[in-house]
Amino acid sequence: MYTLLYILLLQRTALAYNLPSLESLSGDWQTYHRGLYPDVDPPEWKGVPHGIALPTANSLVGSLIASENVFAIRSLTFPPFTSGPYSTVERNSSQLGLLSINGEPVFTEHYRWSPYGFNRKGSTSTVQVHSEVRLPLSDFFVMMTMNFSSAYVDYDDIELQLNPNVRSFPANAVNCSDHQIHYPEFMQRNCWNWYAPRSFVNESAAFVEVDDGVWVDHESGAITSIKFAKHENTYRVVIAFGNDVGAASMAQAVLDNFDAHFEAAKTDREERFKSVFDDEDDKYFTGSLPTLETDDVDLERVYYSGVVGFLELHRHVNERNPHVPHAPPNTTTAYVTGSGENCTTNIFFWDIAYAATSYSLLDPVNTRASILYFIKMAGNDNESGWGIDLMGGINVGNHYAANDFSIFKLSYNYVAVTGDYDFLNELVEDKPVIAWMENFALAFKNNTRNVEGGIDLADYGESENLLECVPSYEHKVAAFNSANVWMMKVLSNLIEISGEGEDDKVKQLRDDADELAAKVLELYQNGQGVFAARSLNDTDVPVRTVIDFVYTTEFMSEYFPREMADEMVKFVSDELLTESWMRALSLSDEAAKDSDRTDHGPNGAYNGWPALTSSAMIKLGHLDEGVKFLIRTAQVTKLGPHGQATGIIENDDGIFVAYKPFEVTLFNEVTSLDFVESVLVGVFGLDLTNSLGSSSIPSLLSESEPRGVEAKLRGLRFKGGLVNLESNSEGIYVTDRMTSTP
Repeated sequence: MYTLLYILLLQRTALAYNLPSLESLSGDWQTYHRGLYPDVDPPEWKGVPHGIALPTANSLVGSLIASENVFAIRSLTFPPFTSGPYSTVERNSSQLGLLSINGEPVFTEHYRWSPYGFNRKGSTSTVQVHSEVRLPLSDFFVMMTMNFSSAYVDYDDIELQLNPNVRSFPANAVNCSDHQIHYPEFMQRNCWNWYAPRSFVNESAAFVEVDDGVWVDHESGAITSIKFAKHENTYRVVIAFGNDVGAASMAQAVLDNFDAHFEAAKTDREERFKSVFDDEDDKYFTGSLPTLETDDVDLERVYYSGVVGFLELHRHVNERNPHVPHAPPNTTTAYVTGSGENCTTNIFFWDIAYAATSYSLLDPVNTRASILYFIKMAGNDNESGWGIDLMGGINVGNHYAANDFSIFKLSYNYVAVTGDYDFLNELVEDKPVIAWMENFALAFKNNTRNVEGGIDLADYGESENLLECVPSYEHKVAAFNSANVWMMKVLSNLIEISGEGEDDKVKQLRDDADELAAKVLELYQNGQGVFAARSLNDTDVPVRTVIDFVYTTEFMSEYFPREMADEMVKFVSDELLTESWMRALSLSDEAAKDSDRTDHGPNGAYNGWPALTSSAMIKLGHLDEGVKFLIRTAQVTKLGPHGQATGIIENDDGIFVAYKPFEVTLFNEVTSLDFVESVLVGVFGLDLTNSLGSSSIPSLLSESEPRGVEAKLRGLRFKGGLVNLESNSEGIYVTDRMTSTP
């Protein structure tokens, strides 16, 4: 016994080791193309309608985007500071400076994202320039190096045109109208919603240079300091900003000790990355994720790239960064849904719920606090927006049909992972969490068109509440009605294990779930593998979309006959999957021509869909296909971290290849964590639906079925302990378990 405990302790101590290097999880060099719209220059790579997205750099306090000029950065968002001017069409306008050599501007030709920032390469007729941007992990300045490769460059010909336009929009100045809160269609002055507020083009006169390299915004008082120095054939640049003269001294101090600060931007992130997997290190997270050990380099990259992408959205509130005042109460951490162009201070209920298990494992204290916050912000409003804004502390956005099941799923998975059943009795607005979960589970009954009462499919309204861009996917849809089936069933399980003696309620919930499941199955199109959406006039319109596949499988696959499950997988394999990615909507769908967005249309997919698709294929018994597809998505991580969408386009060889679109999407999105979730839930079969109760060992799905991959998970947190799992030719199984220290 003592020998086993000693071995387990050794395994635990090693959790933070045997990791891939952070540098190895960087993207590959990408060729930059502007696209066909709104620019007039056609790309060499045919048909990329939106152009290629340039990379984003993130820190614990904010983010910024690379602009086209190798010196320029745009859309700086370090709340309360932002850079302008804002433009709806011109990606090259919101920037802090431009580099020209002998009158020629140096535009980005190639770029590479890394966990430390990004690199860009460009050239003129005589000189090649390589710039690199890094952010400190938790401070308000930007560092850049620019290396000039030609030995013949005349540094007198180098011109840096500086356009510092950083403005402060503090939270106490938030002034959003009701329409701007619920329909954040465009950037609004002083309103933090989907957009961060920025200055406008006609306000450039407000930014005045008051000292050498120091500018003041006369509108807000924000100060920007840009200091640079030549070092051999490299320029070193520091851009600092703040509300007082300390910004100027900070820029010079960083420049004076540039190498140390530049290296710290790397080593601090490496330390944080290791802490993700160390159950005893609580500097950044209150929990941990398990380490994955495998010789399959692509599966390893899928998993650890998912972690790194999620860390890009990690934000911290402390004495050095009090500028995001509405993180979940009693926490110092928030995980924003995206960064880049928009969504930089938002948390979407739906998006974070995709990876509810991984979130609960990594930061259970924050997960718990966030759920309570979400319930308080949206629980009483059947038309609540899609999430919260951390600057205003308000519920923002148009209503999403996914809100109810998203908050429910976060609550359930948190309890199932941690065993914190007391959480169910925690009061929010004088009502326990379990009662709120019941509200979410039964809310569909208020959305039916059945005037006679009884169980019927919920009507979730028009496309803006669902996928936004697929006009035929509206009203009575399979995906969200299947979520109602699942919520009623797991709610009945929670009530049953509580021992409150509500046997009649338990039976009624299960009967209602069965009845609603039968209604959902009426939407299934026999032989096609897809479901229909039932319109206002009760016409069934088949929609060949991924969303019905992944959610009906996740929430009610136990109702599927074998033939139906096989048809569904065949549809996905034949019409949605590509070599390393997928399309969210089949090209054969009647609405394909009207669904141009790359996240939910036929020309790409929201980055969460492939992860969920892999897990769904595995759950439907197509284990080998599901795991192999997940592994193939490793190629997409070489573009950079997972974002809101990845587009696909046919190249000259007739192969559909993936690219990051410039379209109004996010370079970074919490979808990265969905791939961690897929490894846990799909590859290793973690089955939380059947993991309630007192057992300290998690239930595993299809544990006797091999996944076709040799791998080990070490240090999976589960109900106060650490569990090791293994996947091999015999299936998946728990190898050992130990008690975690507090």
